[in-house]
Amino acid sequence: MQNITTNSTTQSIYSASQTIEQAIRYLNQGFAPVPVKYREKAPTLPKWQETMLSEYDLPRHFRSEAHNIGIHLGARSNGLVDIDI
Repeated sequence: MQNITTNSTTQSIYSASQTIEQAIRYLNQGFAPVPVKYREKAPTLPKWQETMLSEYDLPRHFRSEAHNIGIHLGARSNGLVDIDI
């Protein structure tokens, strides 16, 4: 998401290519990305817990409308954990 300011108004512009590039970076680091709709917490894929996206799959799932990137935790992402303190 990129912010621009016009006439004292800030607008966000979604860039699918930037989101896809970042998701690819996560894949290359050994993490398993999952699409999450912008401003929401739930993944957009049905059965997302069972889904593993490849680099080839990413453009199909992160195009058009704004998305965030979630990451599978545990074995699918090389033992990645999340701790809320």
